[in-house]
Amino acid sequence: MSSLLYGTLIVLQFNRALPVITDYQEAGNYLYNIFIHISSFYLIAFLSGYLSSRLEKTKEKLAEKDLNLRNLEFFNQEVVESLPSGLLTTDMSGTVLLFNRSAERITGIKKETVVGKGYDLVLPFLRFPFPEGRTEEMISADGVQKIVGVGISMFRGEDESMKGYIVIFQDLTEWKKLETEMKKREKWAAIGELSSNIAHEIRNPLASLKSSIEILKEDTVATNYKNRLMDIALREMDRLDRIIKDFLTYSRPIPPLFKQFNIHELLDEAVDLLRNVDQNTDTISIRKQYSGAFEVIADPQKMRQVFWNLGLNALDAMPDGGELAISTKHENKSLVITFKDTGIGIEENKLEKIFYPFFTTKDQGTGLGLAIAYRIMEEHDGALTVESVPGIGTTFKVILRDTNETA
Repeated sequence: MSSLLYGTLIVLQFNRALPVITDYQEAGNYLYNIFIHISSFYLIAFLSGYLSSRLEKTKEKLAEKDLNLRNLEFFNQEVVESLPSGLLTTDMSGTVLLFNRSAERITGIKKETVVGKGYDLVLPFLRFPFPEGRTEEMISADGVQKIVGVGISMFRGEDESMKGYIVIFQDLTEWKKLETEMKKREKWAAIGELSSNIAHEIRNPLASLKSSIEILKEDTVATNYKNRLMDIALREMDRLDRIIKDFLTYSRPIPPLFKQFNIHELLDEAVDLLRNVDQNTDTISIRKQYSGAFEVIADPQKMRQVFWNLGLNALDAMPDGGELAISTKHENKSLVITFKDTGIGIEENKLEKIFYPFFTTKDQGTGLGLAIAYRIMEEHDGALTVESVPGIGTTFKVILRDTNETA
């Protein structure tokens, strides 16, 4: 259109129909001007169209980006609002920036009341600045006491600078009730199982005692057989006494008396005793593998009982002979004492039960030795672990926490 109008204007000027500013004396100048201007018009039209097209495409992309951002913002908002846990974020001054629906439900406080205000309206037990980690506290929501588990972490920007805090909390009230109920059921189940085991352990020696006494009462047996029956009765009475003593030791433990002593000296005493018991035959060797010297703070009498029980179990596990290796080492700020035998081992399905009271794999055992040792290690804030391969051997590890190693 610009070219047509320009051409019309030039023709009118060339024919003197319009005032002429520039005199067209020659047709060449006339055509040259038309060509230059029309080319410029088309070039400008092309550039304008190209820029307009790019602008339209840019607008479309911006509109698409804007829609995606709005959808993402909506999605993020819905995710935050749909979280089953309460979510609260604050700035560096403790002012609440975000408070989701679950937080409203748990605390009984509306978002409008909290956002822009101090965090203490919701979680008054927290102290600013918040320490990272997890804690459990009581809150009152609509007159109801609730137990909430609170987890706190730092809110950082892309440059790792501190922007505020993120507080996530859950209502643990019902879960705690269920946990308490489960503990009660486990307690009663354990008491029932323990009672059954005690009755079973006591019934056997009582049956032997009853039979022996009834036969002696009849007074119809030979003198040598009477002596044998008396020996059986006395042995079963001793067995009953041992069961009662072990059970009392397990059920009513005496608080440990902590002292500082050299653990290797205590182990040497245990080894000397183990080398002179009936279970130790000439086919069993006891080897010591100590590293350095260790001063520990523990109850020496109780630790002596632990070593004695572990040693006797190791000897009983090697009826055909073998080797018991007792070693010590310092590992991760703890003293690890290992009793490793080459005995018959323990089947995998029995490993998880060996620390239960009255559980035993031996014919004459009470099943309280390892249970007592486990209890003693708990009293010392330590641990007693076991690994075993049937037919190869068993390894018990006594772990004492925070021990001091000296050269």
